[in-house]
Amino acid sequence: MNYVGIDVSQKELVVVVIIKGKARPAKKFENTAAGHLEIIQRLTKLKGETRICLEATGVYHFDLAVALSRADDLEVMVINPKAAHNFAQALMKRSKTDTIDAATLAAYCERMPFEAWQRPADEVIALRAMSQPVFRVGQALPAR
Repeated sequence: MNYVGIDVSQKELVVVVIIKGKARPAKKFENTAAGHLEIIQRLTKLKGETRICLEATGVYHFDLAVALSRADDLEVMVINPKAAHNFAQALMKRSKTDTIDAATLAAYCERMPFEAWQRPADEVIALRAMSQPVFRVGQALPAR
């Protein structure tokens, strides 16, 4: 079994993979459709089952979670940030970086009961896409 932790931010995804109890060096990807595809391609090449854990981070995790849940042989768990914070405290993690957070999420995935994330229906996802304005990263929001 492979365990993956992904630290999600607006622009970047940091991925740590644990294979046979050993964490691999972190890799960084853009939080874009192309970055999501690259992660999926890398993870589907791993031998055996792969479970992925990421935090619910506002809107930034959603598109990644949907993409991962649609991939074959990948299972996704989206956890409450408070659960991840408490788990990190239990591990006595004092530092907080994206790489440490991703490794902590991978360890959470490895040690805690796995609860698969249920992707919303395609109709709900389509409605969400139609109802949200499109902004580029760094673009100022319109005045209200």
